[in-house]
Amino acid sequence: MTPHFCTYNGKKIRYYTEGAGPVVVLLHGFLESSFIWHYFSKQLSQRFKIISIDLPGHGSTDVFSEVHTMPLMADVVVAVLKQEKEKKAKVLGHSMGGYAALSFAERYADYCEGIGLINSTAFPDTEEKKADRLRAIRVLEMSPAVFIREAIPNLFAPFNVERFSEEIEMIRTEALKTSVYGASACLRGMKDREDKTGLIRSGKFPVLFIAGKYDNVIAANLSVEQMELHPSVSGLLLENSGHMCFLEEREKTLEAIREFVG
Repeated sequence: MTPHFCTYNGKKIRYYTEGAGPVVVLLHGFLESSFIWHYFSKQLSQRFKIISIDLPGHGSTDVFSEVHTMPLMADVVVAVLKQEKEKKAKVLGHSMGGYAALSFAERYADYCEGIGLINSTAFPDTEEKKADRLRAIRVLEMSPAVFIREAIPNLFAPFNVERFSEEIEMIRTEALKTSVYGASACLRGMKDREDKTGLIRSGKFPVLFIAGKYDNVIAANLSVEQMELHPSVSGLLLENSGHMCFLEEREKTLEAIREFVG
């Protein structure tokens, strides 16, 4: 695929498009980039126009500021949609990308046809989690390689680490390309995000939750709780996954996304 670029507030955004039809936007998680969606983009583009975006501070998208808020990320998504002359989209995001999708749905309701939260949550950070984010910033800024080497395998279910060793190494390699300054800005933005469960309860648009039973980042019971917030919510709890269920149980995740995007 050929990369495309647009600008927002004088900063460069990289994104890719594939296919034609109703628009589906794919947003990656922390320390990832649009590369993580290659397989899903190829499969879904048979029926849809897929737009995968490098979020601020990741991939080849510029660092915007000291704090990359979720509203900023939503603004970036809309900047890309405007350049592509698209006025409606379903937006699906992994982890941090899900937080951005929630902000997109709140800020740009006229654009939103639905959101998918993959290993993500509408709940805000607890005080304990906020403290963890701050510690992560310190470790990341002190030694990015050490942080990345230790953090990535923990995203997978313990019994999947050896099986997905190639994928783990691929993610590590990509993560090392991420600007430390940009990654820290994203950690600050995730720490400060607000509770969005009211948005889910409103039932204004369809929502898909995909969660992993062995997710060490977002507890499965909290995901199940959110799946029951409104009848417009559909959910899938994968029995053999951690925080990377779209890699750990790829075909089941793809099937759920296909059903959701229609």
